[in-house]
Amino acid sequence: MSRTTQIVLLVVCLLSSLAVAGFIVMNTLQEKINTRLEKGWVLPPLELYSQGTPLSPGRKFPLELVEANLEKRGLRSGRDYYIENIEACAELTQLSFSETAQRCLWLKQPALVVTWDADGWIVDLWRGTPWAQAVSFGLFPQLITQFYNGQPILQENTPLDEIPLNCRLGVMAIEDRDFLEHSGVSASGILRAVVRNLRKGRWAEGGSTITQQLVKNFFLEPKKTIKRKVEEQLLAILLESRDSGDERKNNKDMILEMYLNVIYMGQSGPYQVRGFGSASRYNFDKQISQL
Repeated sequence: MSRTTQIVLLVVCLLSSLAVAGFIVMNTLQEKINTRLEKGWVLPPLELYSQGTPLSPGRKFPLELVEANLEKRGLRSGRDYYIENIEACAELTQLSFSETAQRCLWLKQPALVVTWDADGWIVDLWRGTPWAQAVSFGLFPQLITQFYNGQPILQENTPLDEIPLNCRLGVMAIEDRDFLEHSGVSASGILRAVVRNLRKGRWAEGGSTITQQLVKNFFLEPKKTIKRKVEEQLLAILLESRDSGDERKNNKDMILEMYLNVIYMGQSGPYQVRGFGSASRYNFDKQISQL
């Protein structure tokens, strides 16, 4: 056997071994994604709530304060709730109210009907469906604390279409301007980061895409190694190649939605504030759709 033939065989064997090893690695990483996502992107947290706004017949609690609470939570009169005189409310709900009842609140979700007399005292309280009289109801209990895997975290998961467009565009412009074009890893983004780091003479920024940052949050340990960086890039490519599993969203929408819901946004005492929805609630006491 000639030396040239031996070299060719050696190269073929080497390439074959690399191909097999690459196939095994990609299958292992794909299984890692499948195993994690079978449980869902975001696992339900352990949550503790306060009692909420206490409503009960015989209690003085002005209707105006309840309405302000509803508006603060993004609910709209005529869509999510109705405030009517007692005759209109009886016609809408088909309920019979006490003679002293003058005004009425009908809340769609949770199904609730409350009536007040002329002096602001609660007269009737009905919960449905079907309607049943109740002696008390805690309206919109406040979230006191929540834990994910034993870690104190504030996280309010928000659908992508409820996050303002300017917010989505701003995040992509700052974090990953090629997000809609790349397949998980952005060569131009890495090049830009290298150039900027060289100009500043220090490590000023990385070239990770939004997908890579999401992968780091969900699939990898925080310790920085070359092996982890390679895994991060491969996992990002695999993640972008998956079907979103939701016919209403493409894969890019799913990835951006999850990123906006899990990214670190600050600290509240021992609690990490995760995602734009919880940051909006924590900083402005508003739903992000109201910003």
